[in-house]
Formats: sequence, C-alpha cells, structure tokens
Amino acid sequence: MIQHCPECGEPGKMIIYGLPDPQLRQGAAEGRVSLGGCLIEDGAPDWHCPRGHRWADPDLDGRSRLLDSMLAEYGAPAPRPAVHDGDRVAVRGGASTVEWRAGTSALTLVTPGAPDEVAPFPGPPEAGGHEFVVSPDERHLVLFSWSGQGTLGLEVFRLQPAFAHIGGLGPTHAHGGSPVFSPDGRWLALFTDGEYTVRGTGEDFEERYDANSDAHAVLDWACLHLLRLPELTTYRVDVGVDLPVATNPDVYSAWEPYDVVQRVTDHLVVLRMPWGPEVAVPLPRDTVDNAVTTLGPAVTTLGPAVTTLGPAATGEVASPPPLAVRVRRDGETLTVDGTGQVWGTVLVLAVTGEVTALAVTAGPPRLLAGGTDGGLRLWDLTTGTPAGEQPDGRHDRFAAIVAATMPGLGPVLGTAGIAGSLGLHNAVTGRAVRAPVTARTAGFTAMAAVTMPDGRVLLATAAANGMIRLRDPITGDPVGAELNRAGAGVRSMTVLPRPDGRHLIATADGPFRRWDLTRGGQVRLWDPALAQSATGVPGAPSDARLAEAGQTDVVAVHSLVLDGRTLLVTAGGDGAVALWDPADGALVGDPLPPHAGPGAVTALTAASGPGGRTVLVTASRTLRCLFVWDPATGALWQLDLGVAVHALAADGVHIAAAHEGGLLAITVADAT
Repeated sequence: MIQHCPECGEPGKMIIYGLPDPQLRQGAAEGRVSLGGCLIEDGAPDWHCPRGHRWADPDLDGRSRLLDSMLAEYGAPAPRPAVHDGDRVAVRGGASTVEWRAGTSALTLVTPGAPDEVAPFPGPPEAGGHEFVVSPDERHLVLFSWSGQGTLGLEVFRLQPAFAHIGGLGPTHAHGGSPVFSPDGRWLALFTDGEYTVRGTGEDFEERYDANSDAHAVLDWACLHLLRLPELTTYRVDVGVDLPVATNPDVYSAWEPYDVVQRVTDHLVVLRMPWGPEVAVPLPRDTVDNAVTTLGPAVTTLGPAVTTLGPAATGEVASPPPLAVRVRRDGETLTVDGTGQVWGTVLVLAVTGEVTALAVTAGPPRLLAGGTDGGLRLWDLTTGTPAGEQPDGRHDRFAAIVAATMPGLGPVLGTAGIAGSLGLHNAVTGRAVRAPVTARTAGFTAMAAVTMPDGRVLLATAAANGMIRLRDPITGDPVGAELNRAGAGVRSMTVLPRPDGRHLIATADGPFRRWDLTRGGQVRLWDPALAQSATGVPGAPSDARLAEAGQTDVVAVHSLVLDGRTLLVTAGGDGAVALWDPADGALVGDPLPPHAGPGAVTALTAASGPGGRTVLVTASRTLRCLFVWDPATGALWQLDLGVAVHALAADGVHIAAAHEGGLLAITVADAT
C-alpha cells in the first residue's frame, strides 16, 4: 500500500466511496478515513494527505484488509464465510454429486459408474465465496456467489433430464442472502439491498433529510428478484417503507438484507423486514397459455409495523414487459430458442485489450474500434477482416468515436479520448487525416458530429466537467461559446435533425452530485446555432415524464427515424426504452418497461431488425446479452451472447458489440 504521500511524505488518509454504514461514519468522525461521496469517477484517488495531495493505490487487497481491521474495532458484522475451493453437493437422491472449483467456468456432475457430465457457464462467478442451492424437486441447482466487495450473482443449472446451464443473474452490485426456491421448484427468490431512493423519483432518500420536518416519503431500500423456471423469466420488485424524512440515515443504512426471505409458496413470497413486520409479495399469475399477466401489489402488510417507521409501503408494480424471445448463440449462428430459426450470425473480431468506443460507417460498412491500449482498429463488417490501412500510433483511452461525412473530406471517423485527445481518420482507408491534437480540457466523455446552418460539420464534445462545446474537426479548436459551461457529466450524446433544417444536440446527463442544487434534467436539448441557457432549449422530456415511462436513471440517448419522423430515444439503466417527440418532449407510443435490473444496461443503438423494421438495441453487462426491441410491434428479443457487452454501434443490418474480452460483429439474417 502507498500510505504516505508520494509528493511530501506526509501520512495519508484512505478515501472511501459509496453510502457509508454506521461503522464507516464513526471512523470518519474520528478522522481515520475520509468519505468520498457516492459518485466514483475514473481516476478517483484512494488516499489524500494533510497538504491536499491525492494519489491512487493499486493495492486493493491491502486497503481492504486495513479497512476490515478498522471496522472490526467498531463491531462491524463479520463477513460471510467463503466456501472453499472444491465444494460439492449431493443431488439426485444422493446418487450423484455436483462439483465446482472456484475460478473455473464449469460444473461437473459425477455419478459412479457413468461418464462425468460437464456444464460450462459464462464466468467465472464472484470469487469471495459461494453456495449451492438445490430445488426441492431436484430439477434445478443454483450456484450462488459473492465477491465480498458488494457484488453477487447466481447461475442456474438444470439437473434433469440432462445436466446443463440455463442462465443466471449478475454480477449485481448489491448485498443479499441466499436464494430460496418455492416448494414446487418453479420460483426462485433473491432479496438484495437497493439504492435507497425515494419511490417514483430516483432521488437519493438522504437528500430529503430534514430533522425539523413532519413530512413522509417512501424509501425503496431493497429489491426482490424473482426468477420463474424453467424459462428463467425475471421480475424485479422494489421493496419500500414509509418513513419520516427526519429519519437519521444511520437507521436505514444499518438494515441488512440477509435472511429476509422467510418462505416462498406457490403464490407469494413472505419477507421479514429488519424492523420486525412480515410483508408478502404476490407472485405473477398465469393465464391458461402460461403467459404472465400482472405482478399485483408490490408489497402488502401482514402485520403491524413499528410505529416510528410506519407500515411497509404498498404500491403498484408496472406491467411486465413482453416476454422476450430468447435467441441463443451457437458458434457463429444465432438461433431462436425452441424453433431453431436462424436470427443472425456472429463474427469474432481479433483485438488486443478492452475496446471502449465504437463507430460504424455506411456502405461499405466499416467499423472503427478504440481501446484501453490507445490503439485503433478498422474492419470490414461484411467479412470481419481488417480494412484499409490500420491506424497507427497510440493515443489515450477512447471515450467516443463518431462517423460523419464532411465537406471536402468525405466519410471520416473522429475520436475523442479521456485525456483530451482528438483524432480524425478516413473511414475507407483508415489513414489519418491529420495528427491527433490535444484539447485544453478535463478530458472527454462523449462526442457527436453536428451539421451547422452554413453547411459546416463540427464536432460537439462533452468534457468530464460537463462543459459542452463545438470544435473544428481539423484543428480541434473551439468554435463559438460553450453550449454548457459546466455541470453534471454527460453520459451520452446524439444529434436530432429537425424538419426546419436545424440539428439539435441531445445529452443524457449524470450521475448527479447530491450538492448540485442547480442541475438540469436527466435529458437536455441544445441548439448549436443559438446562445444557450443552462437548461438547454425546450423539447426534452422532463424528469417527471421520464419517471412516468419508467426511467429514473437515463444512461443513453439516440436518434431514430420512424414513419418519417426523427424521434429522441432514451434508455434507462434497468432496460426501459422510450421514444419522444423533440418538438414538445411528449412520449411517442408505448415505452418498453424496465426489465433488466438496476444498472444492467450500458449502451444503446438502432439497427435494421427482422423483416427490415427499425429496432432499438440495448446492451446488458450483468445479463450478458443484447435486448432488441421493435417499437412498432412491441416484439422483444434477448440475444444471449455469454459476454458482458458495454459498447454498441450499428449501421443497417450490422451491429458491433464490444465486451470485456473482445469484439463481436452481428448481422441480422432477415432484415430485408
């Protein structure tokens, strides 16, 4: 560990991020650690000294041991014991055993006198510890794992008739107890802590704290995850409690999500809250064709709650999204589960290092990808082979890549890095149009190409401090005044052509610092031809409208032409997708409800789907899949790729997906 300042030698104080528990609050009050807040940015420091110097420390294990030692002095609960390497469990009436060695990505079913059966799964799972949970009918087995650092996940296996992995949940940033099966083995319940938000707003409950107020609000402090077997349909229920806003945060931050699930019946899950009462969550009801119709009330009180906390909150759960058609990856082919119909093909593109930004150009389709190593690669998406001259040189880590056609230059690909670099390459040959330049900025988080009224094409860039401004693509120099001087970080950016010839810029902002009382909404529009206010120009959906569509955490925006209209698309971190009219911020059509769990979705793009219809594609790290939604018909496909995708780009039938270990090129089969 680097416990002393590298600059002045003074002893350092460790910085802890996230929502602190009572033990951490006590340590901070005594000056043993510093609290860094709930916003963790790239490059955030791990230590600071009395003279104000800050530095990073790669020794995570050492810092964790030091922190555990301090927490033990304050009576923190002991961590869950890890199950050692080589754990096994008896199944099939004791005739067989299932074995797993930590760090590997397969379970083995051992039956004396018979060949071993091996079931590989995406992984490996979290390495802090694990448990096996077997359904009462011994038809399914769950490998439940946790990291010890606030992450957990589970993998589900079929034991009969053939041993196989059928899906899972995670990794999820949460704490929780072991999953529980219903007596008939058709349901699996997992209870985890949540994000401590005010129901229906996404606002941090602690922001409502007022020791002198008599007001109340519903705190969504936990989540119940329900999986229906064998199809693994997943539901999420927010669990809330009605609290006075004068409640000290130490009260609810001390609640533990372990041993909350008391029992699971064939129609409900009974939970025991940390403050005493039991509440019940009804399971989804089936129609005669086994389709889910409703989840019913979110939580129903079974007994009186502690009066100082109020009763458990009762609220309606939004209607579940349409059941996704599962599409499986079998080598280079994507096939519809159950029918065997070919949905598309997958090519694996060879890369070194993690790819962090992508862009695709039209005819011939070219893909430019930039990664953590600062290198660029150019591919022909129809063949999956390198195209033109591979861009040379090394730059900083890429935050964004955009494709555009510029007067005098033709099709180009622009790049922006987290350290402030700006590059420009010919999209066909890969040759650099000019040498990379470095802007005087805090580094970039997003970029888009925007056409001005005079025909010029400029680069709109968002800096790490929230500043949005236009830049000359050749020199990298700013053009005109800032559109937004500073504010919350910009997560995503897109351009919306308007019927009057204007091109608006749409941004998804966040995460928001809790002390920023002047922030705008999650989504804002900017007119690059006009002087801007701090909130942009009218037409963006308000936070209230976004919440009504199930979006309290917008992570990505995109533009989409549907029936001759250019619409704004927003995607929430939990999978919710909605279309908006940028003229007045009104919702267009029915949105796709949340369906992927908090923080699951990381990227959004548009492509041509089955039948040639325009579809919206979102990527999920935690579920290791893509969701493809047809807004015209409501059809939803889940492409199980087995990798955690974090970046997307598309043009027509070609979809590029970057994950932690490489890059995939997907072509839709029936997109004519």
